[in-house]
Amino acid sequence: MLSNSFRGGTLIGRKGNGWWIMNIKQYYRRHAFVQFTVACVCILGIVMLIGMGVKRKWELFIPLVVFSLFFFSTSWLNFKRGTEVKVEKIGRVTDIKSVQECILLQLPAADAHLLLLDPGGLLVGEIRSKRNYWLAWLYPRFMKELWKKHWTLHNAEGEVIAHYKRSFGKYSTLYVYNKEGVIGAYREKDTFRLARISGSLFNREQEEIAEVNIEDNLYHYRIINENGEQLVEFNRGWVPLGWSKRFREADTPVILLHSHLDEHTRYLLLGVAAYFTHRLYK
Repeated sequence: MLSNSFRGGTLIGRKGNGWWIMNIKQYYRRHAFVQFTVACVCILGIVMLIGMGVKRKWELFIPLVVFSLFFFSTSWLNFKRGTEVKVEKIGRVTDIKSVQECILLQLPAADAHLLLLDPGGLLVGEIRSKRNYWLAWLYPRFMKELWKKHWTLHNAEGEVIAHYKRSFGKYSTLYVYNKEGVIGAYREKDTFRLARISGSLFNREQEEIAEVNIEDNLYHYRIINENGEQLVEFNRGWVPLGWSKRFREADTPVILLHSHLDEHTRYLLLGVAAYFTHRLYK
């Protein structure tokens, strides 16, 4: 069983401790900082090779030069985006419990660290792994797909409002917890189906509420319950025209949630969408 003592606190989106509320501007700036840091490390590597007297080993110099130029250019691009974009409040103030449309963006991390932003570019929540230690950067993709998962869902204030846990194995059940215990689950079927992902969603009583049968490229999918009602729709690509001045990356994931979802089902669907989106990046 999970402990009922939940601790808020996230490196971003936290009030009162010197951190800012994360938005699309800080997202671009953080990417720019990480990319600039990588470019500087490449330059440092070149300087060290020269200092060691290695001057004719072009197979060592050329990759470092290429990487440094690439990361300097992408760093400048994201810094420019972070300067130009404007965060806007669209309609009433939304939070993780009421938002119907949100953007799902991945921050640089060894494991999952996904931001949920509303169409105006404001943070409404985030999903992050509790296992984001540096050694995980070195693990191959197939190992990351198999290892145990423990993710937390935060609101915009940094408070933990749900946990996602999965034991070792690609087809292990993903459980959703909060203070009350298990509130939902996603169980993927281990039967082979070419280019398809199939599974089932369960509520807190472990009753099946919807089947999942989608293409594994995860560009577009819908999850519909047994009554034929659409619970969630996921699209990856160019965002609606009105949002594009803030979200400028291609293949941006957009989640559309049904307006009458209860809180537990909402957390379950957000976790499943994050779980599938994490596969795209890893």
